[in-house]
Amino acid sequence: MDVTNQSDVFATNATLNDVLPANLSYVSGTVDRSPLTCTSTAQIVTCPLGSLAGSDTIRVVIVANVTSAAFTTNSATVTELQPDANPANNTAAITHS
Repeated sequence: MDVTNQSDVFATNATLNDVLPANLSYVSGTVDRSPLTCTSTAQIVTCPLGSLAGSDTIRVVIVANVTSAAFTTNSATVTELQPDANPANNTAAITHS
C-alpha cells in the first residue's frame, strides 16, 4: 500500500498500524525506506514510516498467509506526532473475498 502525506505539514514519527483479520497470518512487512521494517504482535502489524514531507509517499508491503477462506475487510491507520487537520484520511480499508 502507498501512504501519502496529503497535507503541506511535515509529519514526524509516522507509523502505520494494520490489524489483520483473524483469517490472515502475518509473514513479513517491508517499508521502502531502509532500514525500516514492520513487526507483528498477534494480529497487529506495526510499520514505522519515519518522517514524511508534504505530498511525500512511502510504500509498505505486508505479506500474510490466508489461514481460512472467508470474506474479510482489512484496514490500516497511520498516526504521527503532529495534530492532523484531516484525521478522516488516515485510515483505508480493502475487502477480500
